[in-house]
Amino acid sequence: MRRYELTDTQFELLKPYLPPSGMPGHPWAEHRPILNGIFWKLRTGAPWRDVPERYGPWQTRYDRFVWWRRDGSWNRMLEALQIVLDANGKLDWEQWNIDGTSIRATRAAAGARADGQDDDEPADHALGRAVGGFSTKLHLISDGNGLPLNATLTKGQAHESTQFEATVEPIVIKRRRTNRIRRHPKRLAGDRAY
Repeated sequence: MRRYELTDTQFELLKPYLPPSGMPGHPWAEHRPILNGIFWKLRTGAPWRDVPERYGPWQTRYDRFVWWRRDGSWNRMLEALQIVLDANGKLDWEQWNIDGTSIRATRAAAGARADGQDDDEPADHALGRAVGGFSTKLHLISDGNGLPLNATLTKGQAHESTQFEATVEPIVIKRRRTNRIRRHPKRLAGDRAY
């Protein structure tokens, strides 16, 4: 077992939330090495092309990452993990923490043209102008143990107060024993911006 790779138990937990194999006549490569390659890339921050080939072709990893984001597979996997963590008493319901941070982007990352003219950035890129230049803002909520519960991305100039509901409200954790839903902790901590 290499670093960043899923154990058998971890993969079996996620497997039911992965989509069935591709189109008829053109089955997808096995999910597990692709998942391991995606986790390797996300943990190291390396470009897609630099992920070791043992995880399959880089285009396959990238395409699967994007496909699963669009079809909601990543959200389903996160929800499944949260249910297991809650059932095992690993989620802290006493206090959750919310904060936002700006991530600067270069002009090239923003798709700036060489002639200095700016085209409108598509809304789903979450890239905008702030005082320091092009940036994206990450809004993250975690439990008291630091386990991430949800994240949202906005343009850099978006104020934290406008993203509170968008970050907190999607969190719905189904209690395994009672089948009831729990959404909110006893306390929520955040800086003054929220």
